[in-house]
Amino acid sequence: MNLSLSARIAELEHVKDQPAVGFEELARLASEIGYEALCIRSAQVTLDTPDDDIEQARQLLDHYGLQASMVCPGPGVSANTADSGQALRNIGRHLDVTELLGSKLLRVSVMRKDDVIWAQRAADQARERGIRLVQMTHTECPFETVDDCLEMLTRIDRPDDFGLCVEPANLLVCGDDYGPDALRRISPHIFNVYVQNVRVDETGSSSVVTNAGIVRYQRLIVGEETPEAQAGVDFDRFFEGLQSIQYAGFVTCHQPLVEGTSVSELAQFVYDRLTRSLG
Repeated sequence: MNLSLSARIAELEHVKDQPAVGFEELARLASEIGYEALCIRSAQVTLDTPDDDIEQARQLLDHYGLQASMVCPGPGVSANTADSGQALRNIGRHLDVTELLGSKLLRVSVMRKDDVIWAQRAADQARERGIRLVQMTHTECPFETVDDCLEMLTRIDRPDDFGLCVEPANLLVCGDDYGPDALRRISPHIFNVYVQNVRVDETGSSSVVTNAGIVRYQRLIVGEETPEAQAGVDFDRFFEGLQSIQYAGFVTCHQPLVEGTSVSELAQFVYDRLTRSLG
């Protein structure tokens, strides 16, 4: 498994379009800390970014010895908005940006079951360009639980071209398992892995709508060792599951910026904890 840093770390939790640092600084930090890739989001590169500017971003990645682990250039997809499934209907520019950045993975959003036909068509287009489409396990969509994921992946029926980015905190919030047994069930479909951390808390400062109702939660930092963190994601169990299925792809730090910390401090802290956990 290789460590990747999501550009999410330069965004506050509920402010996803105003990065705290620029692309070059983020690439430099990631490289100096030891990450092998960046997961690029719409706060850095969008569908409207000129090709020349995207080429410059690719050159910066090359300069700092980084890969683009996955690309998410659509702002609606980054924010998981209700209309983000529209990207599947116009996937061409998303594929252009992904290709220019040298990535093989493009994050998309299937928000409704009637998006399936568009997911199939988009996956077929992506295959022609050597790119695979990736759906994150997420709230407020048909991929909230492992059972949901298996049902939707069967419907889409593009096993080589459309898969999952597994993220245990979202599975936790949706009341589902993310340990070895759960990961074995979806192992053929795991194209990427995100890690962030929350604990379900009736008095939490944030809330999200799930298919089972509204869930309140408290944001935690990946790897922090506090009594509160014990109620969050059990990363030892999650990584045990990844190792049991011999997952060999990227594990991406999807930690949002926390007020009162710097991007560099937070990225270093999470890197240290992840490298220790992964051995």
